[in-house]
Amino acid sequence: MRFIMALWLLALVHSSGLLAQSPTFVEGQLFVADRGNNSNGSDGEVRRYSHNGQLRSTIIVGGSGVIRGLCFDRLGNMYVARGNFIWRHTPPNYVADPAAFATNVKAQDVAFDRTTGNIWGSWGTNAAEAKIIEYTPAGTAVATHTHASLVHPRSIAFNVEST
Repeated sequence: MRFIMALWLLALVHSSGLLAQSPTFVEGQLFVADRGNNSNGSDGEVRRYSHNGQLRSTIIVGGSGVIRGLCFDRLGNMYVARGNFIWRHTPPNYVADPAAFATNVKAQDVAFDRTTGNIWGSWGTNAAEAKIIEYTPAGTAVATHTHASLVHPRSIAFNVEST
């Protein structure tokens, strides 16, 4: 499963063109939330690899709990769903921004909407908690989406055309 997630993220970083606009990025970097390989004992690390597989850095993510999702915005900021937060990390060293997006339920995933420039988070592990929240890049909630069909919204994504 980790290998499949890593391949998907490599494809996103390499082919989307989102990161090519930022001078602090090297196109084709691979970011991996490797749950079973952590030096701080908390499942809170993301590893950054070069396009040829060499480890470039280890990024410590704030909070506690398992990392469940990663995405990048147009400026190269990395957003990480972990615990009850979505953490923003800024390039080039990916230091955690102290202003995390938060709710009182577990973050499940995070996605970037290229059309609006907003960040979306899926939250909750049961029907009573389940919601999808749209945020501005500054972390302000724009909209909260709930529906009786949502039970555990684990993964979210946008298509390229947003249609």
